[in-house]
Order: sequence, then structure tokens, then C-alpha cells
Amino acid sequence: MARPGVWVLDRFAPGAEELHLAELLTARGVASRWLNWDELSFGIGGQWWYRGAPVAPPAAAVVRSRVFTRATDLAVLLDSLRLMEGAGVRLINSADAIAAAHNKVRGADVLAAAGLDVPPTRLVRTIEEAGRCLLDWSEVVFKPLTGHATIGLARLSLEPRDTEDTPPGVSMYQEMQLWHMLRHHSALCAQEYVAHPGPELRVVVVDGDVVACNRRTLRITDTTGDRGLGGAQMTPAECTPGIARVATTAVAALRLSHAAVDILEAPRGLVVVEVNPMISRWIEMDRLGLHSTEHGVGPRLADAVAAQASA
Repeated sequence: MARPGVWVLDRFAPGAEELHLAELLTARGVASRWLNWDELSFGIGGQWWYRGAPVAPPAAAVVRSRVFTRATDLAVLLDSLRLMEGAGVRLINSADAIAAAHNKVRGADVLAAAGLDVPPTRLVRTIEEAGRCLLDWSEVVFKPLTGHATIGLARLSLEPRDTEDTPPGVSMYQEMQLWHMLRHHSALCAQEYVAHPGPELRVVVVDGDVVACNRRTLRITDTTGDRGLGGAQMTPAECTPGIARVATTAVAALRLSHAAVDILEAPRGLVVVEVNPMISRWIEMDRLGLHSTEHGVGPRLADAVAAQASA
């Protein structure tokens, strides 16, 4: 008996893109369904349950971002995904690829080893380590090791030391902020800030092909003293051969089948900030024509998933 086709793994409730992907796969003759990761239970030997009922492992599964960005224990999540792979399920993207890309320091290390320009990057676990980054680089971006959507990001500059009870390089108020960030996240990714004249590039790659290249300007709101993120404004950008080479090299280095690459156009050249191991907002990109495909990013992704599921 043929195994079920493709699961679209997500959390909470189906989003518009997850439903769209399932519909596109069905239109391509691939049986697909949306599953809430939190209602999926695993046993050994491919004995699994969904909402308490036995379910057969699928041929393939697409791992959407909320599966790993909302994980309370990332190690358990990744081991569960590897358990799926051990039962013969093809994960798109793979557990190891997600693990490498989702960890900002590991991802930067892989990208640097591939010959790409990335900001100097360090793993920070203490205030002392954060202070050394500020002393060495003067301006530093601190962000959660496995964060997303700029949540918890702080850009700090070296300030005169204003008290003797903080580590070198860290002012009193910076020590407060960094301590609370570390208490919440345990570890941070620190990167030297790279000056760039315009918005960052978001380059979307599917199966080695650039399918969209846009500039992203963050929508930042400031109400009642709270700084919040309201998404990003996207505008089309020319995908030069250099941009395409950097983006596809980054995705290939991390062994991702699809991803979104964040690139800065700095005076020194193209600098890769990070690689996101999934694609989001394709419905908006397709609606606004912010892509370079015949039919859209969503259909191109569905083509790739359908091909991989039957490989």
C-alpha cells in the first residue's frame, strides 16, 4: 500500500499559506493534509498517533516555521523530527538543515566556511562575553541564538564605563538589558554591526533557483513607549548575478531545499546576515508580483515539494 503523500506540519491553526500549499499539492496529484505538531505523538517503529488515532507516516512532510520558532524545547523538537526521518519520512527542510540554519551562530559558521562574507559573530553566554564584543567591535547586534522576526534584538554601541561594578565594555543600563536577555534566552548571537545605506535584501531560493528578490523595510510602531514590529514593507530589487550567487551558495551550504536569505548591500560588498530555513509571505509576494517565476513563489514551492516527495 502506498504511503500517504505530504503532511504540512504547523502549530495552532492552519494559516493561509499552509492551506494554500496543501491545495497546490493536491492540484498536483499529491495527497496532502495540514497537521498540528502538538497533537502528533510518536512511538518507535513508525507507530504514530494524531489526535489520539493511529496514523501512518507520510512519504514527506513540509516543516513550517511555527514548528521550530515556537518550540519550548528545541532539542526535543529536533530529535522528534529526526525520529520521523528514521521512519523514512522525507522532511522538507531536513532536521539537520533546520538545526544549522535556525541557530544563528552555527549558520554563520557554515556560511563563512563556504567563503561568504558574514559579520564577525560570537556565541555570548555571559555579560563579560558581551562586553568583549563591544570593546572589539564598538557597535554590536545582540539577538536570540534561535530567535526570529527581530524579536528580542538589541543594537548596542560602546559607551564610556559609568560604574565599576559592570564588566569592561558594558555600561550600567546595557548590563541590565543584557542580563535580562540572557536570563530569558540563556545564550545570544552577537554580530558586529555592518553599516549599509539601504534596506536589507530578502532573497528567496527554491531548489537552487532564485524566485524572488526584494528589499525589506521593517514597519516599527511606537505606542505608549513600546517598540513593536509591524511586519515589513517589500519593494522589488534587481537580482544581479552577484546577489544570486551569494544567495544560492548560502542555501546550498546549509543544505536547505528552500529558504529566504537576508543580505546587506554594504560598502565592502554583499554581506549575509542569516538564512531563514523556510519561506513566508509568499501569498503577498505572489499577489503583488514580487517574484521572478512564471506562476508565483507558492506554485514553485509546491512543484519542488511534489518532486521531492516522489523522489
